[in-house]
Amino acid sequence: MGIGRLHGRVAESGERVEIAHAARRDDGADHDMLELRMLDAAACMRSEARAGTVCARLGGDEFAMLFDGATDAAGLQAMATRLIAAMSQPLRIEGRITRIGASIGIAVVEPGRACTPDALLHEADLALYEIKRGGRGAAMLCTPELRARHADFQAMTKEIEIGLADGACVPHFQPQVNVA
Repeated sequence: MGIGRLHGRVAESGERVEIAHAARRDDGADHDMLELRMLDAAACMRSEARAGTVCARLGGDEFAMLFDGATDAAGLQAMATRLIAAMSQPLRIEGRITRIGASIGIAVVEPGRACTPDALLHEADLALYEIKRGGRGAAMLCTPELRARHADFQAMTKEIEIGLADGACVPHFQPQVNVA
């Protein structure tokens, strides 16, 4: 089920939250402990939600928040900073300290621009992947420049696929050998 069908109406802003697995940071963490941390992360998001906000676990370590009504980028950025700080706090579970981190992609529908909830989450994903390229534990707004860069990359990818299919370009592989 897409988040658009889940929400049933157009959202005006959204955040996509990805949690860094506790197991990556704490060798003693197991699946049950990680699941308890995900429940804690969900509680952090619910504490920031207001009326009309949809909070959803998309699967595994991915969550989304969709907001009705006007929500400015600065307000979402501040909320994301609070969420990252709250989720990054160590939590004692069954006598063991567990830690997770979060990265948050943010998308806002500019005035006069139509955008479905699914498209909004896609834009939040673009920002999230940009964060992951430069590290983790941050929040970023999807900008028109980021959308344009992604559209250019998609167009270039399609051109390469067409060129390969039409035989316009032929890949040549050069073996690399370590002689040492």
